[in-house]
Amino acid sequence: MKSSSLVKLCKLLCCVVCIIAAHSGFALGAKGDTECAAGSGETCGVKFPSSNSFVHADYPVNFKRVKDMFASRTSGFSEDTLLELNYGAKRTANGHMDFMVDHVQTMAQDNVSGFRPWGERDGVKYETHDLYTYRGGGAGYFRLKAELECNEELFVSLLMDAEAISVMDETVRVMEFFYDYPDKQTWLNYWRASPGPTFSDIDGIDITGWRKANGKLYQVSVSVPHELPMTEGAYRGVDLYWGYEIEPILNSSGEKSGRFRMTLISQTILNNWLPNFLAKIKIGDVLADYVRTIERTANQKESEGKLGYYLKKYGFQE
Repeated sequence: MKSSSLVKLCKLLCCVVCIIAAHSGFALGAKGDTECAAGSGETCGVKFPSSNSFVHADYPVNFKRVKDMFASRTSGFSEDTLLELNYGAKRTANGHMDFMVDHVQTMAQDNVSGFRPWGERDGVKYETHDLYTYRGGGAGYFRLKAELECNEELFVSLLMDAEAISVMDETVRVMEFFYDYPDKQTWLNYWRASPGPTFSDIDGIDITGWRKANGKLYQVSVSVPHELPMTEGAYRGVDLYWGYEIEPILNSSGEKSGRFRMTLISQTILNNWLPNFLAKIKIGDVLADYVRTIERTANQKESEGKLGYYLKKYGFQE
C-alpha cells in the first residue's frame, strides 16, 4: 500500500485530525466590540484576525474568503448565545463544554464496554467503538491511551496556541480563536487546512476549552458547523466528540513525576469525498503521531525556557 494515493490519504487525515486536535482552544482571542460588557448577556461582534491567530502567508485569496465569512455574520456571540451542534442540539458554550467533559470522563474509563483493539503506534494504543461509529454514520469513534513525559499544562497550552499549531502541522492555512468567553477557559475557534494542491480545503468551527476536575485536566472540543456560513473551496469538517483526559502520575512522595496518563476520545466527520472506511484505516496512526509531536514540542519549549511564558499566557499561572 505504499503508493501516492496512500500518501495523499495520510496527508488529508493529518490535515483534519491534527487541526482538530489543535483547535481545542485555549486562546486569548479578541473580544470584538468593546461596548459589550462581559456577563451582560449582550452580543459581541467578532474580529478577524484576532490576537491569537495564524494565517498562512501564501494564502491571499482564501484569506479574503475567510474575512468575508466573518464579516457576513450580522450578530455576535455572548455567554448566553445558544449554539447548535451538527445534529441539532442547542446549548450555551458552557453547556456544550460540560456535556463533552462528562462524555470524556465516562468513555475514558477502562470498564466501558464496546471498545475493541484497533492498533498501536509508538507506544500509543488505540481502540474503536462500533456502536458509536454506527451512530456517527460510519465515522470512526476512537479511544487512544498512552503515558507521556512532559508538563501536562504546557501540553494543553500548545494545543491552544495558533502559532505553535502552525509549526506542528504544515497543512494549517488559518487558525483563528475568534471569541473568548468571560470564564477564560472557553473559546470559539475557526480552522482551515489544505491537504494539497489537488484537494479542496477542509475547515471547521468549534467550541473549545479546558477544565479541571477531580485532580485531572480536560481539554475538549465540539463543532458548531452552522454558526458561520460555508466558504468557497472548503468542505466543512464536524467534530462530534473530541477530548483529552490527562491524569498526572505521582511519585512516591505524592508529587507530580513529570509523566501523565493520557486518554483521547475522537470522532470526526470529514464531509468530503473520502469514504469513512478508508479514513478509519490510518486515522489511529495519525492521532498517535500527533500526540507524540505535541509531547516532543512541549519538551523542546521547556528546554528553551518557555514553560512560564506559555503557562502564564494560557491561564495556568498568574
